[in-house]
Amino acid sequence: MPMKRKRVLWIDDEVEYLRSHIMFLETRGYAVTPVFSGDDGLYQLQKGEDRYDIVLLDEQMPGKDGLTVLVEIKELYPDLPVVMVTKSEEEELMEKAIGRNIDGYLTKPVNPSQVLLVCKNLLNSGEYVSKQAKTLFVKSYSDIQTSLNRSLGYKEWVKLYHSLIKREMSLSDIDDESIRQGHHGQFNDANKKFGDWLISVYPKWVEESVARPTMCHDILKKFIIPEISSGRPIAFLVLDSLRMDQYITIQRIIKRNFQVNNYFYYSLIPTAKEIALSSLLTGALPRDIKKEHESLWSVVEQGGTVWEELVKIGLEPSDIPHEKRTFYDFSAGAIDIDSIASSIVRDGCVPTIHADFLQLFAGFDSSAALGEMAANGTAFREMLESWFRGSRLYELLRRLSSEEVTVILTCSSGNILSTRGTEYYGQDQKIYSGRFRYGESVSCDERFGYHLTEPERFGLPVRSDSTLYISLKENYYFTEHASYQEYNRHYKNSFERGGVSMDEVILPLSVLKPKVLDLDLDF
Repeated sequence: MPMKRKRVLWIDDEVEYLRSHIMFLETRGYAVTPVFSGDDGLYQLQKGEDRYDIVLLDEQMPGKDGLTVLVEIKELYPDLPVVMVTKSEEEELMEKAIGRNIDGYLTKPVNPSQVLLVCKNLLNSGEYVSKQAKTLFVKSYSDIQTSLNRSLGYKEWVKLYHSLIKREMSLSDIDDESIRQGHHGQFNDANKKFGDWLISVYPKWVEESVARPTMCHDILKKFIIPEISSGRPIAFLVLDSLRMDQYITIQRIIKRNFQVNNYFYYSLIPTAKEIALSSLLTGALPRDIKKEHESLWSVVEQGGTVWEELVKIGLEPSDIPHEKRTFYDFSAGAIDIDSIASSIVRDGCVPTIHADFLQLFAGFDSSAALGEMAANGTAFREMLESWFRGSRLYELLRRLSSEEVTVILTCSSGNILSTRGTEYYGQDQKIYSGRFRYGESVSCDERFGYHLTEPERFGLPVRSDSTLYISLKENYYFTEHASYQEYNRHYKNSFERGGVSMDEVILPLSVLKPKVLDLDLDF
C-alpha cells in the first residue's frame, strides 16, 4: 500500500515564480496546493476537503500580511506547522513571528532543498512522531498517576481532566494498542476516584458549608444577569450533552467569529437532563424548584417540557420584561435564524436557545450510529468538525456575531460513551437516562452505581420517604432482566448522561464576544 503523500499549502502572492520549488517537492512525495493570498489560504484550510500537514507562508503580501494570517491559522489549527518565508532578515520580525508560534523560518531567496529540509524536519517520519508521542505518554501517565495518589480538590480535578483530554486528543499520533489501552484504563480509574470523591463532598456543596465550584444553579447569577445589566445584546446558548473534548473540537471554528473566554463549572448529580437543565434555567436546585413551583416540576417528572416557563422564572432578577424572556428549541425543527437575531437587536429580547448537541449531530448522518463512530475518537472528532462547519448551529453563531451579539455558550451536562451494562430493579419514574433511575425502592449492584438514599442532601426533590436516586459509575448503562437484548441494543456504545463521571460533570462555559471587523483600510 503506497504511503500517503504529505499535503503542503503554499501561500505566496508570487507563487507562480515558485513552480520549480513546487515540482521539486512533488517529486519527493509531497502534494502542494499553491494559493495567492492569505484569505485564499484560510479558505483552503477551512473548507475541509483536504487536511494539510504544513503551511509555507509568505510574510509580505497585499491585503493580509503573513503575520496576520499566521495568527488566524494558529487560532483555528494550533497544531498545524507553519513556516514563514520572507525577504526580510530583521530580528524584530523574527521575534514577532516566534511570539506568534511560528514553527519555522526561511529567508528568500530559498532553494528547493531548503524547503524540503524544513518540511522533513517539522513533519519527520511517522516513526519519529510515534516515538515522541510515546515518550510524552509515559511522562503524562506518570504525572497523572502521581496526582491520583493524592487528595485532590475541585480545581485539581479539572486540571487532571484537561490533561486526560489533551492526551486523548493526541492518541492519533500513536499506533500502539497497548498505549491506547493504558490511556483508557487510567481514564477509567480516574473516573472511579472522581466519582467517589464527588459523592463524598457534594452534600457539603449543597449545604454551602465548604468552598465549592460554580455549579448549574449559579450560571444565571454569575454570567447571564451581569451581561444583561451591561445593556449589550446577549443570547444564552445551551448545547446539552456536550463533552469538553467535543467542545474543544468545535471551538476552533467558533474562534473565527468570536473572541472566546473559557470557564468551567460542575453539573448537578445526577447529570440527567431534567435535573441539570431545570437548575441551569432557573438558578435553583431541583428540590427548591419543586417547593416553589410544584405544578411545573410535576410536568418535568412526567417527561413534559416546561423549559420556556422555567426560563421566565430564572430571569426574574433581571429587568427584562416577561415577554422578552424567550426560549427556542433548536432541536425541534426549522428555527428562523433571522427571527432570533432581529428579536435580540430590534426588540431587546434575551433568548435562551437550547439544543441537544448529539441529537443535532446524529441527524447529520443517520446511517451511522454515533457509537460506532465514537470507537475511533480521532475519526469521530474529524467528522464532528466537518459537520459543524456546515451546520445551522454554526450559521446561527455567525449571524449573532455579525449582529454583535454576545453569546454565553454552555451545557447542563456532558456525556460518556457507555460500554458496560448493569441491571436495575424496582419501579422507576419516567424521567431517566441510560445512566440514571429514581423512584421508590429502585436498586442496582452497588459496585456500579451510587445510591443517593437521602436525596435532599443532594438538592433533589422527594416524593416519599422511600424515594431513591441511582446514578451510575464509570461507563455503565442500565439494563433490565426481562428486556436485556433491547436495552443492550439501545444503550451499548451510545453516548449517555445521568451518571457520575468527569465527562458528564465537568463542563465548559464560554463567553463569546463578536469579532469586530477593522474597516480602517490603509490604501
